Amino acid sequence: LNGSRIDKRISYQELQVLYDLIDKHSYEERIIYFGMRSDRVDVILPATKIFLNIMKWAKSTEIFVPKFGLSDGILRVLHEGLEM
Repeated sequence: LNGSRIDKRISYQELQVLYDLIDKHSYEERIIYFGMRSDRVDVILPATKIFLNIMKWAKSTEIFVPKFGLSDGILRVLHEGLEM
C-alpha cells in the first residue's frame, strides 16, 4: 500500500492518509483493490491505529517501515543463531 517504501520511513500524515483510505473500503474491497491477504484484512486497521497512537504518544513524526514482518524477523534471528 505504501509503494516502494520498504525499509523506509513513513510520516504520521502519510500513515493517517493510508488509514483513512483503507477505512473507506469494505473487507472484500480491501482484498480486491489493495491486494491484501484475507488473513490480514481484518487486522490492518487496528494495527495501523496502534502505530498512529504510538507515534502520537512518542511525539514521533515518522516511523520505520521494516522489510520483514515480526514473524519473519524472529525466524531470521533463529536461523542466524543456528549458523553460529
